[in-house]
Amino acid sequence: MVAALTIPTLMANYRKSVVEKKIYTTYNILQNTVRMSAVDNGDPLFWNLDNWNSDIFEQYFAPYLNIVKRCKTTNFEEDDCDTIVYNINGNSSTNYSYKYILSNGVGIMFRPGGTIGTTGRRGIFLIDTMSGKTRVVGKNVFPFNLVVYDDKYYVTSKSDYMKSDDFCKDNKNTLIRVCKSGVWGDRGTTFGIACTALIECNNWQIPKDYPVKF
Repeated sequence: MVAALTIPTLMANYRKSVVEKKIYTTYNILQNTVRMSAVDNGDPLFWNLDNWNSDIFEQYFAPYLNIVKRCKTTNFEEDDCDTIVYNINGNSSTNYSYKYILSNGVGIMFRPGGTIGTTGRRGIFLIDTMSGKTRVVGKNVFPFNLVVYDDKYYVTSKSDYMKSDDFCKDNKNTLIRVCKSGVWGDRGTTFGIACTALIECNNWQIPKDYPVKF
C-alpha cells in the first residue's frame, strides 16, 4: 500500500527532474547562441526582427544551434513538430509557424518582436521539452524573453533582469497566481512566462509551491 502511494510521487518527481534539466541546458544553449550571433551580426538591439517567418531564426539563431529537424507547414502533423501551445487551463492557444528540434531533444519556437509590454524585449523563445503530446505552457513548454538592455543582452523570464534579486523576492506571490491562471496581462503570446520565472528564480529547480502539477 505504501509503495503504491509512493509510485505516483516518484513518477512526478522524475518528470520534474527531466523538465528541469532540459530547461536549464537549453537556457544555456540559447544564451550562448545569442552571444555567438552578436559577434557575427552585431548588437541584438539592431537585429531586424520584424519578419515573422523562419528567415529570422535561420539568420540569427540556426547557424549556432545543433538542429536535427526543421518543422514547417509541411510536417506539422508529426507529433514532435506540433506547434499549437495551450495555457494551463487549456482554454486558449497560440499556433507558431515554425519549430526547430535540437540534438538534446528539445523543440524551439520563436516569436520575433514579441514583448511583455516593456521596452527592450526583442522576441520570445518557447522551449518545448517534448515531454507530453499536448504542449502546455508551464508544464512542458516554457517561454523566455530575449532582452536587450543597457548594451547587454540576456535570455530570461524575468521582467526586470537588472534587479533580478528584488524581482524574485518581491513578486513570488504574483508569479504563483499568474502562473496558475495562465495569463500575463492581456498578451496571449506570453502566457505562462510567470511559470518560467518561478523556476528561474529558484535556481532552475521547480519549487515546492509551483502551481502546475506533474
